[in-house]
Amino acid sequence: MAYLEERFDILEEVLKTWSEALEVEYNDLSRDAAIHRFEHTFEVLWKVMEVFLEEMEGIKCVSPKSCFRKSRNVLELSDEEIETCLKMTKDRNISTYAYSEEMAKSLYDKLEDYYKVSLKVAKQIKDRVE
Repeated sequence: MAYLEERFDILEEVLKTWSEALEVEYNDLSRDAAIHRFEHTFEVLWKVMEVFLEEMEGIKCVSPKSCFRKSRNVLELSDEEIETCLKMTKDRNISTYAYSEEMAKSLYDKLEDYYKVSLKVAKQIKDRVE
């Protein structure tokens, strides 16, 4: 449990820095910073989910998509929220391996929704750990 709590503290920190990046007036640099923080937060989020699901629920998952799918009932996420998480996974992969200006602009427009669902997932985990 201590490991999960430690990882969760890191998740809260990266969510905060991602939020700060989203509040900066839009330009190419702020867009790229927000995308970078999204990528970082995404990695921390799904790994926290992986530890949470295994330690607290006895559910094993080995990828972001499997963690999001398996957390549906545990974290009381709607079908729409799960779908957003799956899109977030896809966009994270694209942003890492196929970066382009067009992709960056398109992804930036989704970051607010991705942040909101990430925050909800984090809150649901926190509520169950405490």
